[in-house]
Amino acid sequence: MKNNWSQNSAEKYLKKYKNIGFSKDLALRVYTTRLLGRNKELVLHGGGNTSVKTTAKDIDGKKYDVLCVKGSGWDMADIEPEGLPAVKLEPLLALKKKKYLSDEDMVSFQKRNLINIKSPNPSVETFLHAFLPFKFVDHTHADAILNVTNRPGGLKFCNKIFNNKVSVVPYIMPGFKLAKKVNEIYSKNPNINCLILMNHGIFTFGDDAKETYDLMIKYVSQAERAVKKLKVKKIKQINKFSTKFNAHEISPIIRGLLSDNNPDQKFIVNYELNYHIKYFMNRINLRTYSSKGTVQHNHVIRVKTCTLI
Repeated sequence: MKNNWSQNSAEKYLKKYKNIGFSKDLALRVYTTRLLGRNKELVLHGGGNTSVKTTAKDIDGKKYDVLCVKGSGWDMADIEPEGLPAVKLEPLLALKKKKYLSDEDMVSFQKRNLINIKSPNPSVETFLHAFLPFKFVDHTHADAILNVTNRPGGLKFCNKIFNNKVSVVPYIMPGFKLAKKVNEIYSKNPNINCLILMNHGIFTFGDDAKETYDLMIKYVSQAERAVKKLKVKKIKQINKFSTKFNAHEISPIIRGLLSDNNPDQKFIVNYELNYHIKYFMNRINLRTYSSKGTVQHNHVIRVKTCTLI
């Protein structure tokens, strides 16, 4: 995977955001978040999250240690500082030893500790970012990482690919419970700079924006190389055939059928066709494969749970 860091671009971000009142920390956080978000092999629209630990003034004029973490509704590809709401860090860290926190209480607690209450809701993985004692934390759902983890023997495969700077985390739904598990694993392995979350994605972390981004590219590239070395069995294809209609002829029919079942909703049908889609559609046992769902829970935001064939 190509590393797209540019010192020249980073300097431009620093200058731009300084001129409108934002710190170096936030400028670099915006820059590397966009680098990650604009790579579709790392992040689908709306997925992934990043953070930076810095300081911010509250309405009382005092400076507080804060965690600026991606907010709900923002896309990493075009994020602005407003999309990284500042949450007071000390209250988050005070809950490290708490055994349980419901999703509702977690969201409420995070919102109560926002510097600006009008900010978007902080990420569901806010506590995980807070518990890792590093300035910058990056999280993606990289295709190559999912290719490694979402397979029989995925855990063993991960341990074979990655070095002792990487710890592997069993699958746990995002939220406070996952943050607790990550804190437990990190406490036992404080020399790591990366976490591979089974059936979920990857976290990299460090005290420098470029270092953390570089680590993401490094470990995803390792996963890509490992997958390429595997002997992949060709999937049997059905006999090729051609349809006698064009996309613009069938799309209105599909829209009409969808509207019949959902009279209060309108639909836009987007047509795409390439080698990978053809290979998927023409495979034997398509009915079984097409109903498996997405490879990662966050993909439901854009991909949805099933395929229209």
